[in-house]
Amino acid sequence: MTAQFVQSACPGVGGGPSANGAPGVLGSGGSHQQASAAAQNRLAACGAKAAAKFHEVVTYQPASRYWALQSLELAIVLGVALILAGLCLSWVRRRLS
Repeated sequence: MTAQFVQSACPGVGGGPSANGAPGVLGSGGSHQQASAAAQNRLAACGAKAAAKFHEVVTYQPASRYWALQSLELAIVLGVALILAGLCLSWVRRRLS
């Protein structure tokens, strides 16, 4: 979570002062300080609130597909390299003639 998201989603928890004038959990300077237990609880509640909205979806390919994917990637890279080499060769020939 960025400090901007925390400030907009959970006022009073972010880097600036809260509605009651107390400093937020996330400091704005370069110094590190231990947050109070109440501030840590507010930040944890904000994290839970954000987690209810956002989900990360991760898909994995099985290990049995490793070489098939490597071959596909190699074919794509070689194809692009051949196309670029052909374009460079034709450009050089035009410039020389």
